[in-house]
This record gives sequence, C-alpha cells and structure tokens, in this order.
Amino acid sequence: MSTKATSIQPLPLFSLVLLLSAGSAFAQSAACHPLPTHQGTPAEAAYREAKYESAESLYQQALLQKPNDPDLNIALVHTLLHENRISDAANRANKAVADNPHSAGALAALAEVQLRQGQPWLASQTLDSAATEDPCYPRTHLIRSRIFRIDSMYASERGELQTAYQIDPSDPDIQRAWRHTVNPANDIQRIEDSLATINNLDPDIRAKAQASATSMLSLLLESSQTCQSAPITAPRTSLPASRI
Repeated sequence: MSTKATSIQPLPLFSLVLLLSAGSAFAQSAACHPLPTHQGTPAEAAYREAKYESAESLYQQALLQKPNDPDLNIALVHTLLHENRISDAANRANKAVADNPHSAGALAALAEVQLRQGQPWLASQTLDSAATEDPCYPRTHLIRSRIFRIDSMYASERGELQTAYQIDPSDPDIQRAWRHTVNPANDIQRIEDSLATINNLDPDIRAKAQASATSMLSLLLESSQTCQSAPITAPRTSLPASRI
C-alpha cells in the first residue's frame, strides 16, 4: 500500500498568536478555583431570564446609588450588548477601563465590545491585558473562546469554555455557551469512542449512532452574530470610447 505525502500548512499568523495566548491561559487556569455562589440581585435575575430591558433598568437604578461601582458598570455593558446597543456599550466599557485600568472585568468587557465591533485582533490584545491582571477571570476565557470560534479553532474554543465554566458555572452567558458547544462535542466524542471499541455492533445500530453523531456536528458550527459581511456592490465604471 502506497502512502501519499502531504505538506503541513503553517498556521495563519492570527491563529498562531491566539494559540500561544491560549496555551499560556490554560497553564494559568490550572490554579483557578470556582467562584463562590452568591445571592443574585433582581437585575441579575432579569439578566439570567434574558429580560434585558428590565435588567438594564434595574442596573441603571442601582447605579444612581453607586455611580462608580465597577461591577454594576461591567454588568450593564453585558446587558447593552445583548440589546445590540453597541455604541452605548462601547462608551460605558471605555469609561470602565479609564476608571479601573487594572480591572480584569473592565478589560474583558471592553474586549467583548471590540469583538462585537468586528475587531477580534484588538479584542485578543485586550484579553491578554485582562489575563495579566487576573488569569482566573472567567469571562476572559468566554470571550477568547468566541475568537477561537471565528478562526474555526473549535478544540481551543471548547478548552476555553471548559475553563470558564469550571471557574463560574453560574454565569448565564457561560452556561449557554458551554451547553451549546461543549456538551455536543463530548457526546460526539463518546459515540465515536464507543463505535471504535465495539466490534460486534449491529450494522443498523452502528449506522444510526454514526448518523446521530454526524447530525450533532451542526451544533459546533459557527453561529455567532459577531461579524456580518455587508454585500459588496461593484461600482459602475464608464470608459471613454476611443476611435481606432
């Protein structure tokens, strides 16, 4: 049997930078401990139930009492992003970083805004700064997972989501991302492992199991609305006619 040599294509520069950053984050996250549970506020309850307009109103009311509270401002950034109010979220995130330049939470919120603005390279740099301030801040890993997904680096995406979930499984955004990506991936892996180790499996059952694993692959495809391409309209060009 002959084997056909294949050339190994180098990783794109952006992918390589992300991979190196992730490797450092994985090493640091080994020492991270889960965050303690706490009694949620009415604003947090509304956010968890995806009632973002109510959550925004409640956060705004709380900020009237504590206008410089960093956690409230960061939470409001998350809420505004869910409402697709990118400009408002950007203004508040930039102010949060200006007020607290060494806050991992503020930096991660700014990175999330930058990602929504279609600037993953800036978001990656901001996440590196957030990880320097606090390598165990969970949303740093959540946002980095989204950048990996854009670059189709799904294994790295799942690794970051796993880390985020281990640190803060109560964060509703982390919960949703982890369930939609990590759980299907684990199910697919278990099916494939079983099919590889069970030799006397009925052909019909094997075919159905393989079909089930294949159908779940769609759950791992890029489905975020981070970036959307606008249709390109070619301009009309008029050339002067010349007489030959």
